[in-house]
Amino acid sequence: MPIIPSWGWWAIGGAGALVALIGVVLLVVLAWRRQERKYVVRLVAQREAVRAGLRSLSEVVVRLAEDTDDELTAFVSDERHLDRKALGELHRQQAIVRDELQTVALPKDLWGAADALTAAAAAVAREAGRVGEHAGADDVLTALGEVDLAAARAAVDTADAAVHDVCERFGLEDAAVYGGGLYI
Repeated sequence: MPIIPSWGWWAIGGAGALVALIGVVLLVVLAWRRQERKYVVRLVAQREAVRAGLRSLSEVVVRLAEDTDDELTAFVSDERHLDRKALGELHRQQAIVRDELQTVALPKDLWGAADALTAAAAAVAREAGRVGEHAGADDVLTALGEVDLAAARAAVDTADAAVHDVCERFGLEDAAVYGGGLYI
């Protein structure tokens, strides 16, 4: 039976400690990557909320553009009109998304995408809120005519590209939302 000198025991202990340290570092790195992926999934969900807001805004504006004079008169004269309520609710929801994105603590790698999403949510909220700020019929019609769907769409497209880049960087290329559920 071989006798191990005292320095041998130190070498074995040092090697074991090194292996344990490497294991701990790997676990920390894997946990950090997993946490970053959760943040990316959160950004994808927020992106889908902003996209849905833009779709809703577009649908309301297009529907109002196609309405008859009587229907448009009902829209401008009644603050409780369904489309005015929809625009008001859309404004509030997008403002909530904007505020959440401004206050959430994210890793530095995700700041650009979050800033783009914040700008997109702010653009959709601003355009949806134009009509709710006015009381008179002429003011409502003027505000409706000032809704800039192209600016909101451009902001959403910029945010979409930023989130897509982040998804590719984190290996979430097939991120999609179906029926309210997020599947990655």
